[in-house]
Amino acid sequence: MKDVAELAGVSAMTVSCALRNSPKVLPATRERILEAASSLGYRPDPEISKLMMHLRQPTQHSFSHQLAFINSWPDPREHLKGYVGMLFHGARHRAAQLGFDLEPFWLLEPGMTDSRLSSILYSRGIRGVLLAPWQHPSENIQFDWQRFSVVATTLSVTKPAMNRVAPNVFKNTLLACEELLRLGYRRIGFIETEDLHMRSEALARGAFEMVRATRMDSTSPTALTLRDNDDPALLEWFETCRPDAIVSPMASPYYKLQKALRKGTHFGFVVLDALRDDRLTAVDQNPGNLGAASVDLLVSQILNNETGIPEIPKLMLLDGQLRPGMSTPRVILKKPARTRPKPRRART
Repeated sequence: MKDVAELAGVSAMTVSCALRNSPKVLPATRERILEAASSLGYRPDPEISKLMMHLRQPTQHSFSHQLAFINSWPDPREHLKGYVGMLFHGARHRAAQLGFDLEPFWLLEPGMTDSRLSSILYSRGIRGVLLAPWQHPSENIQFDWQRFSVVATTLSVTKPAMNRVAPNVFKNTLLACEELLRLGYRRIGFIETEDLHMRSEALARGAFEMVRATRMDSTSPTALTLRDNDDPALLEWFETCRPDAIVSPMASPYYKLQKALRKGTHFGFVVLDALRDDRLTAVDQNPGNLGAASVDLLVSQILNNETGIPEIPKLMLLDGQLRPGMSTPRVILKKPARTRPKPRRART
C-alpha cells in the first residue's frame, strides 16, 4: 500500500480507505488510487482484510455480528413456517458457520415503521439485512439503505432493485416439462395465478411458452392465468383444452380438478414447489440452500464494505431438483394393431 500511495501521491491511510470503498475518499481520488494499484499488480489478501475489518471496530456499538431477517408477513412467526421457515433455518445455520447471528424482525409490529426499524438496526450496530419473500410483490421498504448491506431472498422484492438470491424458476419449469415429455405426455398445460405471475417475474410462464412453441404442436393447451385459487375458469379451461398433463406453481388445481372431473379422467401433474404437497411430483427449490447462499452473498458485501443499493444489482439463481411423486404415472402408448397380410393367390 505504501508503493501505491507514493505512485498516487496520497497517504497510505487514504489508500487503505479507498480500497475499502470508504465514503471518506473522493470518487476521483479513489479512481486514481485504483489505477495505481492496478498498474503495480496490487492484490489484497482476503484473510488479512477480514482480520483488519474486525480490528478496526473500536467498540461493540460500531459493529455487531448480528444480521437482520426482515419479515413483512401478517404473521410475526412466518419465519418459522413452510418455505420461509426453511429459508430462514438455512440462512441462520450458514450465518453461524461464518460467525454471525441471524435475528428475525417483524416489520408489521404495532407502532413499527420502515424508518423506525431502520434506526433500530443501525443503533444496534446491525449492518447486514436479509429480506424475506414479500407477501405482495408490489411492496416496497423504505430504509436508509446507505447504512446497510442488503440481499433479498426472492424474486418478489423488486423495489428498490437490490442484490437477490432466488430459485431458478425458468429452469425449474423446463425441468418439469421435460419430465412430463419423457414420461410420454404430449398435451401439457400450465396454470398460475396473477399473483404468482408477478412474483416469478413471468419466468415460469416464459419457460412453458418456449416448450409449447418448440416441443408441442399448435393445438396443444394454452397457459391459464387465474385471478385466484377459486377462479371458476379452471374447469372451463380443462374441458376446452383437454391437457393430458399440467405444470403449476401451486398444488390446488390438481385437487380441484380431481374433485370436479368425471371419475376415470386422468392427467399428469407437476407442482413447482415441493413444499406444497409431498405426495405430488414436484420440483424441490431447496429453500435451505437458498437461505445459505443469501448469507454468503450478504457477508461478502459486509466484508467488502458494500452498502446501499447497487448500481447494477446481482441476481443469483439456484437450480431445483425433480422429486418423483404419485401424480405422474408413465403414459403407456398404444401400439398400432398388427394386420395379417393377405395370402397371395397361386399362379396357374
